[in-house]
Amino acid sequence: GQISDLIEAAGKENMSVVFICPPALESASVVQVAGAVDRVLLVMRWGKTPRNLIPLALDRLGAGRGDRIMTLINRVQPKQHARYTFRDSQAFPSRGRAEVW
Repeated sequence: GQISDLIEAAGKENMSVVFICPPALESASVVQVAGAVDRVLLVMRWGKTPRNLIPLALDRLGAGRGDRIMTLINRVQPKQHARYTFRDSQAFPSRGRAEVW
């Protein structure tokens, strides 16, 4: 298919392809894309993504395939995060916004 052709062409040029897809539980096409790529990045929004939906999304994306799925929590609120006293709570700036890259 077109996705596989694009990935193959990019691989020949030593390039990566990033697909920005709709939420995993809202679209069947996400499952097709996840099946065609080497890795998946599941992005969860701090304080918004319901925790009970995360295992469902991981399962739908094929979490049983080892380290194929990476996770990221975006829009972390540093002051709220610091209240949990996780080891990484010092990694977030206490003022301003985190650097965007």
